[in-house]
Amino acid sequence: MKVARKVVSSTMQVTRPLVSIGMPIYNGEPHMRTALDSLLAQDHHNFELVISENGSTDGTRAICREYADRDTRVRVHHQRQHVPAIENFKTALELAKGDYFMWAATDDYWYPEFVRKAVDELERNPDAGVAMSAIERVWDTGEPMDQIRFVDDDDVNGKSYYATIKGVTSTKKYNLFIYGLFRTDLLREAMRFVPQVPAWDRLVMCQIALATRFRYVDSILHTRMHHRQPSHVRLPDEPFNKMQREERWLEAKILLAFAHMLLSSSVVPWRRKAYAPVILWRYGWILVRGRITPQIKEHFGPRTWQRLAPLRRLVVGR
Repeated sequence: MKVARKVVSSTMQVTRPLVSIGMPIYNGEPHMRTALDSLLAQDHHNFELVISENGSTDGTRAICREYADRDTRVRVHHQRQHVPAIENFKTALELAKGDYFMWAATDDYWYPEFVRKAVDELERNPDAGVAMSAIERVWDTGEPMDQIRFVDDDDVNGKSYYATIKGVTSTKKYNLFIYGLFRTDLLREAMRFVPQVPAWDRLVMCQIALATRFRYVDSILHTRMHHRQPSHVRLPDEPFNKMQREERWLEAKILLAFAHMLLSSSVVPWRRKAYAPVILWRYGWILVRGRITPQIKEHFGPRTWQRLAPLRRLVVGR
């Protein structure tokens, strides 16, 4: 069992667990200073910030050096050559030394109490493996987009494993828990069999949902940036974006990879792997709907589509 690291203040000695913040980064120059400054301003002081730099071609490397020289909590790892994004996420995780771990996107922002409150949730709830706050989303132009809260029927605190996995295999934004705070060993083990496919973050959270409890703090402590330009345009060479353009039977391949991940997982107990058929059906429906819904809506027209709403809710459980 790991022993919490100690942080010593001038007035008293306080024992708080070490948190590792992993930032996989590629060409992050436009927004990374804001992200780094908000992370270094966390009021949970016992943390390390591990940057895995992925062969950037802009000013990212110089900014990384600047922050590492300025603050001893910042460590920078440079990939020898550019690797797929998922591999860079894994690298940041493998370099972590902390009891807890979170990924950090280079264009997001965290309120000062984000890490502290997430740590408190996991310390108070040893059966939970991930904690996340409410989220505000903004466009890359700075305009507000929306707020994501998991309240009332969507509140994960106290939910059963089956209820949680139903939420993650819906169109609700439980995939954003991927940017929450995890128990490091749990996440490392869960990432062993993650497939190189589109929306891999939701697949990871499906695995986590079957392995452990979720905790949620109903305060907006995280701001997530969304880009007007879709991922396949901004990052055309990423393997999962190439799959979207080139794979004819993409949905079937994703489901096969998903099934392999669930069955191979060492963090999901065998008794919960029995949920796999239901999970695959629900996620398959999401994939199919994402591809064909626009065509169906155009074919039937808005009035007919609206009349089908009760049937759609019945099928997807919403």
